[in-house]
Amino acid sequence: MLRLLLPPNLVGAASRDAIAVRVEFDATAEPPLALMPALAVLQRLGVKPQPVSLVQFKRAQLRELIVAVAGQPVFFMVNVPQVPLAWDGRELAGVSEYLGEKMGMTGVDQPQSSSGRYAGGLASSRVAAGGDDAPAPKPPLNRAALRQPDYTPMSVDGSEHYLAITLPSRESAGYDAAVDFLRLNRFTLDPLSRKWWLRDRHKVLNILATHGAELRGRFGAEFTDNFRRNTAHLKAVETAAEVTEQGDGYEVALGLKAGAATDTQLRDAVATGRGYVEDGKNIYLIDAARLAKIEAAHRALAGDPAGFGGASRRHRIAKARATEVTELLKDIQHDDRDSDA
Repeated sequence: MLRLLLPPNLVGAASRDAIAVRVEFDATAEPPLALMPALAVLQRLGVKPQPVSLVQFKRAQLRELIVAVAGQPVFFMVNVPQVPLAWDGRELAGVSEYLGEKMGMTGVDQPQSSSGRYAGGLASSRVAAGGDDAPAPKPPLNRAALRQPDYTPMSVDGSEHYLAITLPSRESAGYDAAVDFLRLNRFTLDPLSRKWWLRDRHKVLNILATHGAELRGRFGAEFTDNFRRNTAHLKAVETAAEVTEQGDGYEVALGLKAGAATDTQLRDAVATGRGYVEDGKNIYLIDAARLAKIEAAHRALAGDPAGFGGASRRHRIAKARATEVTELLKDIQHDDRDSDA
């Protein structure tokens, strides 16, 4: 339900107070009560409830998360994703000692005495003497586990004519969902290469338009250099908005822009459920989320929540609604920047 994968360079990252953590979250499962404090911490830190997130934590933030989830087998090293990290009481073995407020020259915190001064030497002498208050030894490093293959994310290769997708490691929280996604969209598995293939230009372009953001966000997919080279001519449609003053109101033109493609081409594509248009040079993908936002804006501008949305329309708006229209267009432009990032 929840997996937190720590980086191999944990010590160096902790010394810089910038620890990159891969958060895997299955929102379809009911969270157990033991994880609710940790989920509350993640939410407060701004981590979105999506299948895969890469989050940079400060030492204090990761300490707080460890306290909230103490004892639960949810922490892993990203290069050993099959073996959960062990707990030493309420501390995470091999991790908590690097998360103190003050880092020494080696990156390891020195214990403090009650007077507030470092007492590393005293602690070492007690260990040597075998005193009763000697700290418990850390569990031995699991060398066999470190020889396990590294975690691999979903990989997407191909062009506008085909897609070849490699599933993420089976230990990934999103593995089963990825298999369901590929089967639902009629990919076929090649038993030799272990890649899932889709060979149909129309279907490939629709997948990239409709599910491209989902592949990147929900499944954390990585796109190969070969795919990027082959699809350099694939562009995303843009939002086009124009407001002109007319008499006692405004005319608002809102729609999609796709290079040299005409409004008629865009309307035909939307009406037939085709997720792309071509202008003779480039192919423009009609992102489903962006289209839905545009259609919702048309209904809001028309004042008819159940009315026709469409890709491109013009509206006459009273001046009294100027603030409403401004905020609506700002919202759309903000979403465009997010989707282009």
